[in-house]
Amino acid sequence: MVSQARVIISTIGPYSKYGTPVVDACVRFGTDYVDITGETPWIRKMIDAYHTEAKNKGIIIVPSCGFDSVPSDLTALVAANHLYSTLPSHPPTKSVKLSVVRMAGGVSGGTLNSIAGLMDEGANKMVEMATDPYYLNDAAGE
Repeated sequence: MVSQARVIISTIGPYSKYGTPVVDACVRFGTDYVDITGETPWIRKMIDAYHTEAKNKGIIIVPSCGFDSVPSDLTALVAANHLYSTLPSHPPTKSVKLSVVRMAGGVSGGTLNSIAGLMDEGANKMVEMATDPYYLNDAAGE
């Protein structure tokens, strides 16, 4: 299936359990990949294992394109663009902080399994991930 597709969009977790073979197949067959994971340690493993080869082949891998990421990413972009358009001489925006006051909806079974998987990573990994703003940068800093 991966070899016949241009893009694979994966919405089923836990990604640490089911995602790696899909990313691997995408890189092998030259297929772009998008998912909605919130499993940061797994994303780090995918970067370490596949970033260089995917980049060399021109394959795009986009993790965390779901509810966990999109609102904060779009808010940061809109805030930075607004600041630049109102104050063009303002230095580039270095950070934007987003606070969610209220949210509706539930938690899926996949999300619950992903949370359980994150707990298996251990407290040290969770602290490293939460305190290192460059945790997901690739080794070359690209």
